[in-house]
Amino acid sequence: MNSRNRVPEIRQLLQIALDCDEEYLYEGEMSYYNRSYAGDAVSDLERMFSSSAPTADEIGCCVAELAVPERLANGKAKQLLFNLSDKSRPIIEALSRSSDARLRLFALEAGGQWTNRLYYSPLYPSVEMKIRLLEDADENVRLAAVLSAHETMRHNMKSLGWMIEKNNNHWFVGIYKTFFKLLDDSSPKIRAAAAQALGEWAADDARAAFRERLGKETEPAVRKILTVLIRDKAG
Repeated sequence: MNSRNRVPEIRQLLQIALDCDEEYLYEGEMSYYNRSYAGDAVSDLERMFSSSAPTADEIGCCVAELAVPERLANGKAKQLLFNLSDKSRPIIEALSRSSDARLRLFALEAGGQWTNRLYYSPLYPSVEMKIRLLEDADENVRLAAVLSAHETMRHNMKSLGWMIEKNNNHWFVGIYKTFFKLLDDSSPKIRAAAAQALGEWAADDARAAFRERLGKETEPAVRKILTVLIRDKAG
């Protein structure tokens, strides 16, 4: 529990980390090399959050600084969260619960960054956020959640059959079932994305759902996708 008000210090460090491009020459043990004030600020933030987890007020400060449009647009906000590594997770969670759809969308994008080039290792590994945002009121957020959940499922597909049979309440099965519901989403983009995902995961199991949806689908682009899936993937 923090006994002092760290918000002003955190705000100052965030502003340096997000806005300062200045470097300086640092004298190391063996040589001189360039360091950045932004990098130092990130390191200070990481140490601060390691010593004591951020409070609600501190997380709110982080969200407010990251939400500045210029910082979202230039990629600095996303890079900062990546640089904070696992210490960024409570901030990403708070962003995903913002009343601003733009920030909920950003949470999905930032949290989906890979931390290892060799294997699937998202910065924010919790799937609860994705499951929750699959039902978001904003179409763009729902679509981003569909694409993000699709990626998660793609990298865990070997477990699907076993999970359906042995643990029907597992989150993995929950995402799978939710995608069937998304075939009836109000957005044609999401209906199409859900159908394509199901066609990739388990086309045979989705055959009946594809045919049922095709019977009432009015959007030509979605009808075309369903027709192809029924013909090539599920039949």
